[in-house]
Amino acid sequence: MPMPHPAIPPTESLEVEFKSDRDCLNDDDLIEAIICLANANGGTLYLGVENDAAVTGLHPSRPANLVGLAAVIANRTVPRLQVNVQDVQTPTGRVAAIEVPQSADIVARSDGLVKRRRIGGNGQPECVPFLPSEYTSRRADFRLVDMSAEPMADASLADFDPLQRERLRAVIANNPRSDKSLVGLSDEQLDGALSLTLTRGGVRQPTLLGLLLIGRTDSLRRLVPTHEVLFQVLDGTQVKVNEGSRAALIEMVEWLDLLSRGVNTEQEFNEGLFRIGIARVEVDALREPWRLLHAARPCDRCQNEQIVAWL
Repeated sequence: MPMPHPAIPPTESLEVEFKSDRDCLNDDDLIEAIICLANANGGTLYLGVENDAAVTGLHPSRPANLVGLAAVIANRTVPRLQVNVQDVQTPTGRVAAIEVPQSADIVARSDGLVKRRRIGGNGQPECVPFLPSEYTSRRADFRLVDMSAEPMADASLADFDPLQRERLRAVIANNPRSDKSLVGLSDEQLDGALSLTLTRGGVRQPTLLGLLLIGRTDSLRRLVPTHEVLFQVLDGTQVKVNEGSRAALIEMVEWLDLLSRGVNTEQEFNEGLFRIGIARVEVDALREPWRLLHAARPCDRCQNEQIVAWL
């Protein structure tokens, strides 16, 4: 195994790419590797390094000033990608360390090629096609698009459950922190105000939020098959209670509240002349049913149990 230079990582990773320049790497292959990094987590491409981390250096035709390399990358990417090129001197040759920023916009090569970097099934990084169906998820990672506000292509108003809608209206009417101006709205007005539907071409279509909030259970199974809430009570690593539901979220609030109250017992402790009751899980945590990921935290002085709701 070659000894890596201290300025160069010992192996490739999702953020580290090695490219040999012994045969003068062509611009197309260089730009392809650059956009792969930009469309993933960003990182550094080391030009002049073999896959096994052996430093073989830049091709003799490379100019002494590497500023032009950054210009080539900017001119061959859409949108123009600004990289930082460092000239790394090693005993076995020069290396161009090209620092590539992560891009919120999807970056393509100027001829339209779009790829991204990922870890393959063998645990090694690879550059793969970036498919249009993956663009929305990428933009959602940068909060450039609200997935919950997107209309569901195969959904209709018939996928809304009237009973869940009445539950929603009851929550609005009875919650002192809710906007009371919503109480008197028609179904269509309420759906628009809460982004439960989106109107396109004069047709109202349920959004992902609308389906999750007041959708029929069978519609949720069909249109959002990954939707599920699990309620668990853990004693260390042992599961004592394990309940699941695929119902609408507005129904989940009541369901989680009832389950939580049933298992959230108290223990009493003496503090001088006073007896203090401490719940197994902080009550404030259970009052935030929308914060479902590890919403509840065990009390340090109580039994080693947790009440956890997973979305």
